[in-house]
Amino acid sequence: MAPEKNLQNLCLAYELYRNASINPRELHLIGPIEDFYPQNIPGLKLMGYQEKEVISQALNSCRAFLFPGLFEPFGVALLEAAACGAPLLSSPEVGAADHLISVENGFIVDPTNPTEISERMLQFDCWDQSNLD
Repeated sequence: MAPEKNLQNLCLAYELYRNASINPRELHLIGPIEDFYPQNIPGLKLMGYQEKEVISQALNSCRAFLFPGLFEPFGVALLEAAACGAPLLSSPEVGAADHLISVENGFIVDPTNPTEISERMLQFDCWDQSNLD
């Protein structure tokens, strides 16, 4: 989990989301977790490294795929999530974001603004995923 993945702002946004949501969902972070990440945020699940099958299942069943990166030349993870039909949240700093995200399947956010990220996370709580099929 490299700093450019922007997980610190994502975790701040998640805390704001949990405080504002009536029925907050868990946030699952998949990937090798090293020194960073707060272990004490309620609802945050640090899943560490996972096999492809687990990742595929997570992408196919997630409420939304959140990828507010600070810099990503292409964004393979975003492409994989889109291929699985997951609603997407990304930043304009992810190369594939403007090609993969439209008003029908997600949001592009300012990756430096945890408030904006959390507001979009709240919108996913009532997102109608039936239009993504």
